[in-house]
Amino acid sequence: MKFQFIRFTMTAFALSLMILTVILHSSSSHAETNAAKEKSAKPASEKMIDFEADELLKAMSATLESAKSFSFKAHVNFDDVLESGQKIQYGGDIEIKVKRPNKIVASFDGDLVEKNLWLDNDTLTILNKDNNFYGQLAVPSTIDETVDFILDNYDFTIPLADLVYSNPYESFSENIQTGVVVGDGKVEGNDCVHLAFEQEYIDWQIWINESDRHLPCKLVINYKSIEGGPQYNAEFSDWKLNDKIEDSEFKALIPEEDLKIEFIKMQRVKGDKK
Repeated sequence: MKFQFIRFTMTAFALSLMILTVILHSSSSHAETNAAKEKSAKPASEKMIDFEADELLKAMSATLESAKSFSFKAHVNFDDVLESGQKIQYGGDIEIKVKRPNKIVASFDGDLVEKNLWLDNDTLTILNKDNNFYGQLAVPSTIDETVDFILDNYDFTIPLADLVYSNPYESFSENIQTGVVVGDGKVEGNDCVHLAFEQEYIDWQIWINESDRHLPCKLVINYKSIEGGPQYNAEFSDWKLNDKIEDSEFKALIPEEDLKIEFIKMQRVKGDKK
């Protein structure tokens, strides 16, 4: 998995002299952010991945890669580890629509915040509905380039970004060290195959539908490098492939009274790794 944490943040926003950090999914330190960007994948010959697990991951990715447009919903739960060590779980609902090569609309309505995101050609817009502010950013002309650009320069990601890449398999498999088939499983009544993977900073599991489309049903991520081992869980539903999505759905809808604020480019200290 390329993104070794899953979060949709707005650490790039500032209002006047105050930098506003608004976390969508979880609190992650700058160190974890750096870990997410490291290209530490082992060569294929050194990976220990079960053949069936690898083939299922490829099949799932091929389904998404071949779709010119797709949409899905996900219910997510994620842990916040307090200083005492206690885990507090939060949740929310995500809806994402993708139209290749350069359009995404995403919404999140959760316990902590409600947000919307629009990627329309070369413009990214993020709206914080709870605090009535938004930001816009000029970005590259494809989804892949935009996801990499905002992570490298502004320290946040699009929700569940590994799924929206033009080559999901490449993104999912990038940092895998080991992978196995756990066995059969059920998610919301769907027959699935349960896979488990290890990476340096995370362990993750994915349940892939046994149907001929091989779509993901569930994703669980355990953060080994974060004290307390918080977990992220997403259950997917309502997958639609190659349905017509009007271009108008990717146009940002900003209330007139909301305040526009600027993205602040991330500053790195000497020796800081991407």
